[in-house]
This record gives sequence, structure tokens and C-alpha cells, in this order.
Amino acid sequence: MGASVFDEDAIDLCCRLGTDFIKLATREQSNQALRESTQQFKGTIFRSVDFAKLDHYEPRMPREVTLACIPRYPTTMTSSLLDDMTQKLRGQHLPAPWGWSSHSVLFDDVVHATSLGARVIEKHLRLYKSDIEARWSINPGQWSVMERILKCL
Repeated sequence: MGASVFDEDAIDLCCRLGTDFIKLATREQSNQALRESTQQFKGTIFRSVDFAKLDHYEPRMPREVTLACIPRYPTTMTSSLLDDMTQKLRGQHLPAPWGWSSHSVLFDDVVHATSLGARVIEKHLRLYKSDIEARWSINPGQWSVMERILKCL
């Protein structure tokens, strides 16, 4: 179990609770002070970065796994956006393992990122239609389909 962290107090709490991972949201991708604070955490640190700015982001810190993403909620995937993903993600040579943080309505971007080498996926799961993030989340049935497809890759 893990948590998204936005300040040092949250990092301290995760350290005390022994969470397995912490995640830095895309909006924190340039917050160097917060990134340095994460180094007290002994587990995995997932760091979301805007895939359009991958060529400008700072090198990975210890235990950090980069999650590329499109920071739009929800993200509408188009063929041109999938082409952009291909060009950007193939050209960046992200340090392995790397992943994809999806905010799309379905999961075509997840399948595409996995086919390009992503080994970590963050995808929002909707349990109720009233969930605040329901518009960019998939339901359990869609999750099962996505999982079956990913296992075939």
C-alpha cells in the first residue's frame, strides 16, 4: 500500500506507517525540495512527469521510478497522441524500470505504453459512478479486460 505525498509531513507519516511506496504527482515534478525529502523514505518512490517534457526533467534519484503521463483529466487519447507517445517514449531511453500514469477514459494508452516498455502502470479504478475521479477511471470489469490484454503482451 502506498500514498501520494505533497509535503514533508506526508512523507514522514508514510515512513512511520511503513507504506510500501510513495508517489509524487506530476504537479510536483519540479519540486526539488520535496524530491530530496523523499530520500528519507526507504521504499519505492514513483514520480510522475509530463511526457511532453521528458527531455527537460532531472535525472532519477535513488529508488525513484519515473511514471510518464499526460497531465490532463480526463485525457482523450487520439491516434496523433498515441503517435506522440511512441516518438517521445522510444526516443527518451528512460531508465528501467519506467512506467505510465494513465488519466484516460479507457486503457488504450496503458496497452500502448506497455508495448513500448512500461513496466509500472498507474490507472485509476472507479468503484462508484460518484467517485470524484470517475471521469478518468475504469470500472472493475474494464480493469479485468485490461489485465488480460496486458498479460498477453
